[in-house]
Amino acid sequence: DAIHDLADSLAEEYGISVSVYIFDVADHNAVSSAAEDFLREYGHIDVLINNAGISYVGLFTDLTYEEWNRIVNVNLSSSFYTAKAFLPSMVEKKSGDIINISSMWGSMGASCEVAYSATKGGINAMTRALGKELAPSNIRVNAISCGVIDTDMNRDHFTDEDMDALCQ
Repeated sequence: DAIHDLADSLAEEYGISVSVYIFDVADHNAVSSAAEDFLREYGHIDVLINNAGISYVGLFTDLTYEEWNRIVNVNLSSSFYTAKAFLPSMVEKKSGDIINISSMWGSMGASCEVAYSATKGGINAMTRALGKELAPSNIRVNAISCGVIDTDMNRDHFTDEDMDALCQ
């Protein structure tokens, strides 16, 4: 409901067309289907922003195989799935931008967030490599490597005291 309300608000405030697609970014079939629907409606995409992220906060030795795979699929594989689905449209048009949302933990690593750090490091490497590959097609690939942000995910894992310490 919240995303539909936001879409309605944006359409009304800015006089733009807003379409909502709700699907699991960790499921390549769902991503492909949503991309096909989008491209059928709009014909091409100018900017793709990959902003999926979940985390596991705890000791590496307690991390299960299922949790590892879910984090890798949501945080890293989803960016592969969306790029794969939308790149043919960008390459055909010889223009486009891909913006991947990473994290400082992808470069520095975070204790008790090994899986998250690994996936964001993967985003950084994928961004650099894909940027080199797509430069001849005039497609820019960049990453924004954020610090700690006050998000629902972080509020679920960190106390106010933890957040204050991270800010310092």
